[in-house]
Amino acid sequence: MKFPRFAYLLPVAALVLATATACEDEPTATPQPAPEALLVAHTWRLDETRLDGQVTGSGATVKDRYTWQFIRGGAYHQMLTADNTMTHGSWQLADKDVTLQLIDHKGELLGYTIKQLDASTLKVSWLRGAEVYENTYSAQ
Repeated sequence: MKFPRFAYLLPVAALVLATATACEDEPTATPQPAPEALLVAHTWRLDETRLDGQVTGSGATVKDRYTWQFIRGGAYHQMLTADNTMTHGSWQLADKDVTLQLIDHKGELLGYTIKQLDASTLKVSWLRGAEVYENTYSAQ
């Protein structure tokens, strides 16, 4: 029995078809903005405070509630919502973008571990002694 001339192309065609079908089934990942882009895209309002997992303030009950505005290039503004008092400092991301480092208006270095950062929420935590503090900010 003689094979047609195109018979040798059948395995190649099957492979191409299988590859094309497999590619269609794979979900396409939506690229997430870089952490720096998310930080500078919004003003962040402090909406919840926790100490060792327990809520200590939420919404208007947060003591000394404030907002952060991060500026590309490393500056930030902090404004107390009670009286609009504004202070300024500098910031940077470290440790592969999981640590937010601030130098406040007094020159003190503050380090926060970023627990969540997306288009609507910034959640940071830090240790003071044996106590774990956590603040949640919402994008404005």
